[in-house]
Formats: sequence, structure tokens, C-alpha cells
Amino acid sequence: MTPTSARERPPHPPKTNNVRTPIADALSVLMPWSSDPCGNSAKPSFPGLHELVRQLTGGRTTVRAVQLWSSGRRNAPAWFVAILRDRLLARRAEIDAALEALAAMPERRGNGYGLRQWWRDKRNREIQEARKAHQGPFR
Repeated sequence: MTPTSARERPPHPPKTNNVRTPIADALSVLMPWSSDPCGNSAKPSFPGLHELVRQLTGGRTTVRAVQLWSSGRRNAPAWFVAILRDRLLARRAEIDAALEALAAMPERRGNGYGLRQWWRDKRNREIQEARKAHQGPFR
């Protein structure tokens, strides 16, 4: 017997998209915005998916097309892949420059250097003084 009504049919399994594609990875790397809703980040807040697509493509495509390309359901055109590649290369240059600047910095101790040991020594001195004060005459 085949089910005839919607109540008798088994439910469809939920659709999940757990596949990471190179397009999706590139888009996530290129987002220079914060996802913090409270504005605690120094980055500007995310302007929205439409603005991201407009800035990336100059209005050449729709959000739905980018979604289909990033999910792997449709093949991305060569011009879009070229845009992503160029943006990633520019981002790589920024990251490389930042890494070189970090490597050139002299190594310094932080503001709290030695503070933990100072507190440990202070506590040990207090314990030793308390022990000496509590010792009786026969010890």
C-alpha cells in the first residue's frame, strides 16, 4: 500500500549543505566585516549579503547566483573566479606585509612580565612569616 496523503508519507530528510567549496572558503576569507552585533569589534559591521556581492562584482551578478556558486550547485564563471583570485592575492600581500612587520619587531616582555613570580614570592614570604610567628618555644 502506498501512502496517499501527506500525513501518511514519511517526512523528507532535512537538506544540509555541509560541503565546503573553494568559492565559499574564498568568500569567507574576503569578508572584512565583523559579525559582532554589539559593535565591540574595530571592524565595521557587516553591511549585508547584497552589499558584499555588489562590492565584489560591481553589480554584475545577483546574490542568488553567488549562493549557487558557493554551494557548488552551479559552476562559477571565470570572471568571478578571477575576481576572487585577485582579491585573495591582494589580501595575501597585506597578510605577508603584516607578518614581516611582526617579525621585524624587537622581542619585548609584556607589562605583566614577572608579576606572577612576584606574587608567588610575596605569598611564600607571608607563609614563612606566619609559620615563624606561630612556632612555640619548643620547636
